[in-house]
Amino acid sequence: MSEKLTEKLQVLLTSEEVSQINWVILNEALNNNKRPKPVSAFIRELIQESLKRKKI
Repeated sequence: MSEKLTEKLQVLLTSEEVSQINWVILNEALNNNKRPKPVSAFIRELIQESLKRKKI
């Protein structure tokens, strides 16, 4: 059973950082012949992967 996502975080990014994130998302989608992920889902995965590496 998956957890219900109820908490929100806000981050401030430069326009260059946002462009870089969008570029990564679009390239990942093109390489995998899939639809692009929403930015929030992509950021959530980055956070989850980082937390796993830190063993929290």
